[in-house]
Amino acid sequence: MNSVDLYINSLAGIITLSIGFVFFYYFWQQYVIDVTRQQLFELRDRIFDLATEERLNRDSEAYRVLREMFNSAIRFTHRLGYIQIFTLSFFRQPEIKNNALRVQEILNSIENIDTKHEVNKLLNLMSTYLILQQIKRSLLLLILVPILLLIYILINLSLHFYDNFSRRSTELFNGLAYKDAMQNSNLR
Repeated sequence: MNSVDLYINSLAGIITLSIGFVFFYYFWQQYVIDVTRQQLFELRDRIFDLATEERLNRDSEAYRVLREMFNSAIRFTHRLGYIQIFTLSFFRQPEIKNNALRVQEILNSIENIDTKHEVNKLLNLMSTYLILQQIKRSLLLLILVPILLLIYILINLSLHFYDNFSRRSTELFNGLAYKDAMQNSNLR
């Protein structure tokens, strides 16, 4: 390969990487934000449906707080990043815990058990969508999360295998030892 070919290949690589970065950091980011917002709108609409079905009182604190929580998530989803999440979780942890406890108190005020479960499910989905957005918007997380998930699965499978092996080998050795003890003693 001569120097002209090397120069052309290098230039093509730089252009390809540049196009990839522009796509990822502009088009892909906006797409992920739009999809997440749409998912959050659908969850918020389900809160409205619960109120329309009279399973959740529109005048209740639970309804007002839930509506505002979803509106806030929709409004600020573009500003939410994993660095902000980690920073807030370390530096504002007591405030976050107090707020989470207050939300739980408000949810506990919902009298209908089925409605309470559905609202909890909607809040869990909101968290899931926001977490997935963070993963999809970060090259670092897109690379690390699947690797860490694979490691987690392999460790759990290994632990499960070890537990089964340990239990079976214990049964085997206990059975053999008991058989031998019964044969060599007058305990029968």
